[in-house]
Amino acid sequence: MSEAVLLKRKGMPKLVATQWFPKRRPYGFRFSNELKDNLDACNAHFLSITQFPNKLKTAIKRAIFWFGKAMRDRDYDDKIIALCAAMESLLTVRSDKMKGETLAYRLVLLNSFLERPFLNPFKLLWIYELRSKVIHGSSLNEATKAEYGTLRRVTRDTISNFISVAEAQNVKSVHAL
Repeated sequence: MSEAVLLKRKGMPKLVATQWFPKRRPYGFRFSNELKDNLDACNAHFLSITQFPNKLKTAIKRAIFWFGKAMRDRDYDDKIIALCAAMESLLTVRSDKMKGETLAYRLVLLNSFLERPFLNPFKLLWIYELRSKVIHGSSLNEATKAEYGTLRRVTRDTISNFISVAEAQNVKSVHAL
């Protein structure tokens, strides 16, 4: 948030490194009630995750990694691929044959269990089909900003819902959900 950076190792009195970015300027930041509520929910989820068995914790961390990758990528095709990988981390297992259909059905079941609305499964299948076209080489530049926005919201909600159900039902693995 500023031009200067000072790094120090924990427990050591000397500085490790310093940097100065003269052209970088802090930007305005509003801390709204909505942001606070979202941060509180996120912190609660992170506390829950620490209590999960390692395999489940790993699947959730992998989903969060892919979600973060989608946020950093510039190309919408790459963003869709990453978000689909995030969803697959939580809602499919390696032995599932038809991943797109499996994702759609399990997304509906997960949201229905929590009595929350869900994306029309056909829309999810449409976006998943875009991913398949890009991955399997038949096309490029398939995804749009709108499709990315839709899948980003669905993936964010799915990660949150998955953690809520795993905590409430004492789920031990992705297979058990």
